[in-house]
Amino acid sequence: MNDLIWLGPSVQARRRELGLTQTVLARWAGLSRATVNALESGALGDLSVGRLGRVLQLLGLRLGLQGAGGAALVQAPKATSKQHKAALHSALNAAAQTASVSYAQAMPPAALLSALTSGEMAAPYQPHLATLLDEAPLPMVVAAVDAAAQLSGMPAAQVWKHVGGWAREMRCTRAEWQDL
Repeated sequence: MNDLIWLGPSVQARRRELGLTQTVLARWAGLSRATVNALESGALGDLSVGRLGRVLQLLGLRLGLQGAGGAALVQAPKATSKQHKAALHSALNAAAQTASVSYAQAMPPAALLSALTSGEMAAPYQPHLATLLDEAPLPMVVAAVDAAAQLSGMPAAQVWKHVGGWAREMRCTRAEWQDL
């Protein structure tokens, strides 16, 4: 029996919701595209806990176990609408704080949201965005993009286009942005 078969639909749905291709997810998780494809289709026979953990962390998913002998499930955090909105704002706040750590003037989360959704970088925050793209943990950037997309109603793929454009424009050193 393939113990990973139940993961595929959840991984695929979340990846698509985030506007990521299999190629991008694979590169960011340190896997091959064929491995991500096999995971999503239920054809993957084995995957280490570390590799699976990287995929789930990037997608903002958690692995939960239910009781002795119970089935393992991949679950997105469940929250009420108010709690969910607060979690989205929290993700933007964390990313804005991380982007601001080296600067006297902090970038407000609202400025980050505006930049991510409009594609326009306000001049005072260009260094902050460069720091975010070059230094912030990748799952944090993914969470900020997801939050911006959900709060604005914009497809995450469009937000990623903005991120990719900035990465090229600012000549970011992080290899992950080459695929956007």
